Amino acid sequence: MNASRPWLTPAVLLVVAVAAAASGALAGGAGGADGSGWLDVAAWAEWSRVRPTLHALFTCHFVHHGAAHAAWNGLALLLTGLVAERAGPSARRALALATLLALPLIPLSVAALAPELHTYRGASGLASAWFVVALLATWRTRGDGRSRAVVALALLLFAAKLTGELAFEVHWFVDDAAAGFTSVPLAHAVGALAGVVACGCAGASPVAPGERAPRGGVAQRPADSRTRRSKTSVRSMRASSVSSTVQKSGSATPSTTLRPSTVTTSGCFGS
Repeated sequence: MNASRPWLTPAVLLVVAVAAAASGALAGGAGGADGSGWLDVAAWAEWSRVRPTLHALFTCHFVHHGAAHAAWNGLALLLTGLVAERAGPSARRALALATLLALPLIPLSVAALAPELHTYRGASGLASAWFVVALLATWRTRGDGRSRAVVALALLLFAAKLTGELAFEVHWFVDDAAAGFTSVPLAHAVGALAGVVACGCAGASPVAPGERAPRGGVAQRPADSRTRRSKTSVRSMRASSVSSTVQKSGSATPSTTLRPSTVTTSGCFGS
């Protein structure tokens, strides 16, 4: 597998797409909650307070309330996942860890802190975790001030959105009545926290301390001390070789002496 090619994002999107297709094909007439016919995939995969199951802690994120709900969450996962995975191997590890943390923590938090909710489904909490990882990865891999200013503004707006939704129960981007389901800001907050924790566990940031970020935006690792010593040794060997050559070429003049017995007076001076 190519280490630089995104793989987690396509894998998660594939699961979301398969779950959405299966839910649309098998729910309702083909299979119902009464147990007749085929299995109702959405009802089986969602987290339910009435019938809690272990697998629902992980599967509830991949089923949605309709095609539009799945499409919007899928788009958010696509954009944030590609940004994070292209930021370098450390950012990809942070993205994978954020996924592993967010999957069980979100429904567990809903179960403990939102007793008014009886079911939960959707990938918006996971998308929030990926969004945080993508922003922190961009902060580390983009060294220019403009990019970091944009990232800082996005983080502030996202924090303000979560704070407003949790404090005032205002859902900015979802009309609950029109959508037919209730948005869960708690899931978004827990997902964002999972993203922050994952980045910290990956080395205090999505990019390891030994990596540097050029203007191109892809993290690179500088030459280590062994490479620098090797280059220094090569330069020293070349300098020594040049010095030796100079000494050999310059030693021919003083080493050659003229003995008086070998000197003759023939030539232009006559005999």
